[in-house]
This record gives sequence, C-alpha cells and structure tokens, in this order.
Amino acid sequence: MDLRGAWALTFLRRSIEPLAIALIVTGWLSTTLVMIDASEIGLLERFGKLTAEPLDPGLHLVLPWPMSRVERVPLHRVKEIPIGFTGERAGASVLWTVQHAEEEYKLLLGDGRDLVTVNASLHYRIKNPIDYVYSVQNPDETLGIQADLSL
Repeated sequence: MDLRGAWALTFLRRSIEPLAIALIVTGWLSTTLVMIDASEIGLLERFGKLTAEPLDPGLHLVLPWPMSRVERVPLHRVKEIPIGFTGERAGASVLWTVQHAEEEYKLLLGDGRDLVTVNASLHYRIKNPIDYVYSVQNPDETLGIQADLSL
C-alpha cells in the first residue's frame, strides 16, 4: 500500500466541497459585473423595479443576480425583419412552386385575377427602449406580425 496515494485521496476528499462552494460563490459574484456594448443601452431593474437612469456603454457594477437584472437594448443598430420569407437567399430569383427556405411562406396580394408575391425586409431602429422592452412581451415578433397585416 502506498501512503502517498492515501494522503492525496484524503486531501482531495476534504478539499472538494470547499472548492465547489468557492466556485459557486465566485460565479454568483461575477454577475455583479455588467458590460454594455457601445451600440447598446442597459435598462437596470433592482428588485424588479426599473431604475430611473439607464446604463451607458461601458463596464458597470450592479447588485448580483437575482437582486438586479440588466436588459440590453440595441439603440444604434438597425434591426431587420423579413416579410414573406425567412431564408438566406432573400434576393435570389425564386419560383412559386419551389420552397427555398425551411420556414418560408408566400404572401400573396391581388384582386382575384392578378396575384403578386411579396418578399420584403422591414428595417427599423429602436427609439424608446423602455417602451420597446416593457410595452409588449415579444416586440420583434409583434412588429413582424403588424408588418404582415399592413401589407
């Protein structure tokens, strides 16, 4: 019997629990650091209530999760929602009889004699981040549905 192996095994048994606890606490405390990108703004919620001032781009120190939560909103980025298609080949020439994307659908407009299919993209930028996050549950999906209904 090797005594060095028994000592190492005993040391490992004694140190695994404190090491696991230290890793969990370190991971939890790492949620106090929040990085906001240059094209984003951060909406900070403390104990479920929105704070008055949004977080500017940069590194911020906040309370750890679940006491605070940061919702990042891309203000300066132009977002895009496809209307009538969801495939990668949006600009390609397509036939009506061939499906070109997994979730593709045809948006047909017409008066009964002439039919037109519409494949378009809606480009938008978020103006009011609080309304964007807190007015509707899924703002991108809602905007896509409204765009489809308006055609």
